[in-house]
Amino acid sequence: MSSLHTIFNPESVVLYGASNTGTVGGIVLRNLRRLSRVYPINPRTTSLHGKRCYPSLESLPEVPEMAVFVINSETVVREFEKFCQAGGKGAIIISDGFAESGRRELEDRLRNLSLQYGVSYIGPNCLGIIDNFSGVNTMFIPAHRTGVIREPGGIGIISQSGGIGLELMEMLEADRVGMGKWVSCGNSSSVGVAEILAHMGQDPRIEVIAIYLEGLSEGLKLMELGKQVSAKKPVLIIKGGSGGGKEATMSHTASLAGSHEAFRACCSQAGFYLIEDLTEDPKIMVNVLSILTTQPKARGKRTAVVSVGGGAAVLLADQITAEGLELAQFSPETRQRLQELLRENIKAANPDDLEQMLVNVGNNPLDLLGNCDDRRLIRALEIIADDPGTDVIVAAIYLQVPYLSEYLAERLVEFRRSIDKPFIVSPRGLCTHVSRFRESLYAKRFHTYTVPMVKPLSIALDIWDRYDQSFMSEAELQED
Repeated sequence: MSSLHTIFNPESVVLYGASNTGTVGGIVLRNLRRLSRVYPINPRTTSLHGKRCYPSLESLPEVPEMAVFVINSETVVREFEKFCQAGGKGAIIISDGFAESGRRELEDRLRNLSLQYGVSYIGPNCLGIIDNFSGVNTMFIPAHRTGVIREPGGIGIISQSGGIGLELMEMLEADRVGMGKWVSCGNSSSVGVAEILAHMGQDPRIEVIAIYLEGLSEGLKLMELGKQVSAKKPVLIIKGGSGGGKEATMSHTASLAGSHEAFRACCSQAGFYLIEDLTEDPKIMVNVLSILTTQPKARGKRTAVVSVGGGAAVLLADQITAEGLELAQFSPETRQRLQELLRENIKAANPDDLEQMLVNVGNNPLDLLGNCDDRRLIRALEIIADDPGTDVIVAAIYLQVPYLSEYLAERLVEFRRSIDKPFIVSPRGLCTHVSRFRESLYAKRFHTYTVPMVKPLSIALDIWDRYDQSFMSEAELQED
């Protein structure tokens, strides 16, 4: 584990295959610029990106603690052995051309060297890691082509697929959610998912861990180490290769998919949360992570649904009950206050008819009608937040209606700061106006959610109930 700790927290790094802008070696070198002691190796030049370039490991002023390899596979093996012999401590092997492409003998040589010298590596055939606490970033994706999260947060991501890991990170970045550590494992012939999970489990800065798996060679190790980690913090898993994807798994990361039934049992014994619904859509995982790390802990599962426009409320209420949550039963006092709020908007020919119509007003879900304005929405939310039988508030808002103002974002932020219950807001639609509204909320650390919402909320509620603690990051508690 000390070698793995060095990979995430190196005092110095050597990059084999450093190169010019627009190449893999050039991109990795730029992404490592947050570190102060980075030594590029390329015998064909003396300078790259303003840094002195060295011809070989022997020419460096010190033996770096970590090595990053973006050179051909045969040369990786030779240079990795020299690095180990010189006293290096850990490595990230981004290069492909190993077991995933039929060159298992090369990967066996790498693994044997790792065991012989006690030098762990991540990879090969991977994107590497991002550690927002130490500043390490070995991705070979240009920053302007992806959504790299730079704000440290309590989320750790481990992915056997660089692409899925990238997608998860981009979704979190789009939702303005912080991230602590991100790992693309690749072939995992030295350090695998189990070891990285254990490392993140020991890091108190990581509150929640998300994993994308395709196959495992050491399922028992994952289960044993996973039990220790899941006893302290939630571990969520998406599993690929359970159906038609089995055939692609071996050529992708040189791992075997295995029986999904056995894997499901393994997750249950280890205490993992296996997300099986809509696994083709990582947004479920992302929304679980976002809810856990940006919302206060719920006291229960009693959920109130408020909408501006009734259709979304009906659909949400249906899904809430389908997922095993409870629709909150408002107290008589809450219903009366809501009826008084909405009385002025109900038209009746005579007073008796009005009172009869009000009997059906103030129930859950609550529709605030298409002529809703800021005052009515905020007042309804305040009344429901005071309801003793409500644990969670879900608000579906059609911002397109005419009387919701440009100041609603600020008013929602003020409301959220006044309560200690999860407040899940879903602006409905994809027009420019809705997008601008979401951006204005993000700027104030107010997170909104797109579908799927209820399934992630259900998982988050189960996790809060199991661990009886908040996972909300300290950054979310600060007022901008």
